[in-house]
Amino acid sequence: MRDFAVPDGIKKVTVCQASGLLATPNCAGQTITDWFTAGTAPTRPDDWYHPIRVCTTDGLLATPDIPASLTTTKTFVVYPPGYPEDMKDKNNPQPPTQNCQLFTETIPPTLTLAQTPQADGSVLVTATATDDEAIKEVDFTLDGASKPVRLTQGPFTFLIKGASGSTHTLHVQAYDYNPANAPAAQTITVTLP
Repeated sequence: MRDFAVPDGIKKVTVCQASGLLATPNCAGQTITDWFTAGTAPTRPDDWYHPIRVCTTDGLLATPDIPASLTTTKTFVVYPPGYPEDMKDKNNPQPPTQNCQLFTETIPPTLTLAQTPQADGSVLVTATATDDEAIKEVDFTLDGASKPVRLTQGPFTFLIKGASGSTHTLHVQAYDYNPANAPAAQTITVTLP
């Protein structure tokens, strides 16, 4: 096979696959290199491929308060208005339009603990927060145990059993998953009836 001389007025150009515009780093891996005759090669850089920061949990738009460890950047093809639906590449999903709901609470939770004596001599401790929907986990640590009991959905209650008249210390921490917020914490002393 012999190399052939490229005729005058023909050049090789790499373009983004979806748009046919000059390739940019945003369309890396989705390019085509082809021959163009003079005057037909694209001259404008691609503006269809958009890198967008999304949450790793649900793939929705990441808001500025979401830490980088919980986000990723994905590239989406944003077609121009009026682009025919049947010509859109179904393997290139459209970018999300809603924000992810990972961090909807920017105010740290506050915690209230209530004790309710039970008929069997135990005491039920209930943890409630200013906004229970913001609370994602509650840890109960009884008498300095090395490992807390973690509840990941409400109601957030803990039953203390023991000898009549015994005193126990219960440490409670509530988390809202916003790393900017410290957990709400409270310690109470419970004496069994």
